[in-house]
Amino acid sequence: MSEIKNNGNRRYSEEAPVKPEKKKRNFLPAIITILTIIIIAGVVVAFYPEIIFGDKDSQGNDNNQTSTTAETTEENTEESLPDGSLHVVPEAAGSVYVAGDTGFGAYYFSESAADVYVEMIDKAQKKLDGIADVYDILVPTSVGIMLDDESQEAMGISNQGDAIDYIYSGISETNSNVKTVDVFSTLKNHNSEYIYFRTDHHWTALGAYYAYVQYCNAKGIEPTPLEDYETIEFTDFVGSFYYESDKVEALAENPDTLTAYIPKTTNDMMYVDENLEEIQWNIIMDVTGWDNSSYYSCFAAGDEIYAQIDNPNVDNGESCVVIKESYGNAFIPFLADHYEHIYIVDYRYFYDYPQYENSVYKLVTENNVNDVIFINNSDAMTNTSASELMSDMFN
Repeated sequence: MSEIKNNGNRRYSEEAPVKPEKKKRNFLPAIITILTIIIIAGVVVAFYPEIIFGDKDSQGNDNNQTSTTAETTEENTEESLPDGSLHVVPEAAGSVYVAGDTGFGAYYFSESAADVYVEMIDKAQKKLDGIADVYDILVPTSVGIMLDDESQEAMGISNQGDAIDYIYSGISETNSNVKTVDVFSTLKNHNSEYIYFRTDHHWTALGAYYAYVQYCNAKGIEPTPLEDYETIEFTDFVGSFYYESDKVEALAENPDTLTAYIPKTTNDMMYVDENLEEIQWNIIMDVTGWDNSSYYSCFAAGDEIYAQIDNPNVDNGESCVVIKESYGNAFIPFLADHYEHIYIVDYRYFYDYPQYENSVYKLVTENNVNDVIFINNSDAMTNTSASELMSDMFN
């Protein structure tokens, strides 16, 4: 389908996190001393981890400089643990980290930003109280699921499981009417499967499916079995991590395969483009012939100002609003078989759409919406501007 134009991919990746500078320290004298003690005492094993990971400061950060030219050691070899976690310390490459053929983005928890997120969710629920149910789904990024805790500590990054617990505890204490959906545990339990891309910062549709199952459990509806979906595959997908790593060859040489699951009852949708024109589209678009860096935009038209799914084959009176960034794109197709109407709001661009005047409250009340679903990756918790944009939609 080479005639298809990439209308839905004007923005395909979020801004990459910036890796903090690390101080270089000379460990040679200390290592010589330690080796001398080891030989004398005969306790090589007891001291071995310190040689691998180096010293930590009071924040738990690794003060050894990460370098792509550092001597390769046996201890830094990738190891798969029984639960599917990887035991490896990725090396800095461009603005991301790379281990073998897999890229990772760093994650740094901000308590103040997390508190702003909690306040935003509380504000949204109170605005919609008695009108619609509010669900919150926080999706960890790959580094928090695919690497073991020891490797994350060695990188000096924050634990996303702890961060999500902090958020959900805050929401529960502030407003028990919000329905939080835990997908961290589910994704961790499935981390031996292909739930995140290696060359791109997004999750796969399989990872999104497991989150969808948890959402169905929270809502009290039956999820569609995975094997019931028709699928389409796009091979040789090379995404954001490749470009943000300054094009590490190992990523390009081992591209991803993107598998999409086509909704059973409709594959039709509409989105509003940057010229405020309504474009008829597919929920799962055949992106054969597109640039292979753009394949993730096969899901729900990519990142647009506004989109809508009207399903003539569902007659249950149910409708929802999905408030999302790009992680939500792979999740939305699974909802299509459960709702008559799905209204899709990308909070980063919704203010450009004049019809609802940047008001989710107006969107909900004018369309008799039952459910409002927030779905964001965990970086939204570190960025107060993201929470502020979402909060503005509930003024």
